[in-house]
Amino acid sequence: PIYSPLVPLEEILDPALLDSSVGHAGQKYQGLFDDTDGGSGVLSVGHGDRFDKLKADFLVDQLPQVSLYGVSNVGQIQLMSVVETIALGSQEDKSIDEMGLRYLIMMNLYEYEKRRSPGRSTPHLCYRDINWALNSDTQIALIQHCRSIHPGRGLDWHAFRSMGLAMWIRSRSMLLQEIERLARDIYSLNDRDPSSCGMFFLALKKPRVLFGLWKMAHGHPEQAKMVRFLSNDFSLPRWKTAANKNAFALLGKARYWDAITFFLLGDRLEDAAL
Repeated sequence: PIYSPLVPLEEILDPALLDSSVGHAGQKYQGLFDDTDGGSGVLSVGHGDRFDKLKADFLVDQLPQVSLYGVSNVGQIQLMSVVETIALGSQEDKSIDEMGLRYLIMMNLYEYEKRRSPGRSTPHLCYRDINWALNSDTQIALIQHCRSIHPGRGLDWHAFRSMGLAMWIRSRSMLLQEIERLARDIYSLNDRDPSSCGMFFLALKKPRVLFGLWKMAHGHPEQAKMVRFLSNDFSLPRWKTAANKNAFALLGKARYWDAITFFLLGDRLEDAAL
């Protein structure tokens, strides 16, 4: 088998650190970077140059046209994703630090694999990958990039969970803000069905928001009884017991998300988590 030489991430970000250890591996494709006559459209990359978005865009444009020896078509597409991600760390504003870059590389490869095999179960990011984001000091930018993958429609629970957002956002206020955005996204994605997002608003201690959504759920078959039930005072033991009875009844019908909502109404967090 043919193996490419191991190159540390910092050397990729700073080509000036590259030395002869790369050997002949890069010479075969030197034409990708040599400037010929200044008008050939070929990008010039010297040892003193900084890797930036211009060079990343050039490589992404050229990689589909060049067959790299020992690299499959899938591997080249994955390489394009890595190149685009590393370019984020080379911008002058330094919007993403190295820990964040490592997370984004793995997350983008995960998203590519998910698009490549639609319908097939794709493993979530592992804890090692999520740990990069946990230790990043540019978490606001990371959240923006995670959301940019799903523009327009917002995140659903599967996407939020698969990217590990609830596990690596360190700021409590930021996490609560993102969970509320998630609840509103899910509400919109599910044709404004309050039952799809109820557990999130109750976890955020915002029962009045959920009550308002049910009042607007005209045409929903369960609107009338949910509005009546949610109008009760769930600080009273009587209504907590009623909520928990409903939760167990929903479990018997395999309506697990609805059961979680009622367990939270009944202040039974441990049962909701199970």
